[in-house]
Amino acid sequence: MEHGYVLVDVRPKDVYEKAHPEGAKNAALFRKFDMGNTSFSGLLRATALALNGVTPVEPNPFFVADLVAAAGKGSKIILACEAGGSLVPNASFQYGKESRSLKAAYKAVVSENFADVLHLGGGAYGWYKADLPFVGEYDLDNVGRTPNVVSDD
Repeated sequence: MEHGYVLVDVRPKDVYEKAHPEGAKNAALFRKFDMGNTSFSGLLRATALALNGVTPVEPNPFFVADLVAAAGKGSKIILACEAGGSLVPNASFQYGKESRSLKAAYKAVVSENFADVLHLGGGAYGWYKADLPFVGEYDLDNVGRTPNVVSDD
């Protein structure tokens, strides 16, 4: 990427492997829920999510290590998720729109492993809409599953 930045896609590995911005590396912020290694309440939560058509996920405990492995310690990174999120308040999101890439940016900053940390506004969906190069075929069926198309207006 320009100016020495590494683009890192923080979406789950299976989503990344189907399609991602060209040149992006992967370090998943969340991983699929491990049903065999959880408490009873965790199983109930995962079951409830699955029954509602949501793939149960849990935080990736190795995220920072995976991010360092993908981008390199001391590198400048741009983090991308599906929607991108925003720190700018708007009519729909009083405090801005929370996103996985913003959560990942927080973890990257506090880890003190990177020279500069940015997030990709609009995420992979915005990259796709801008007709920028993609590897694989972007799955438009995921658009709208979360409120990722609300504008900053």
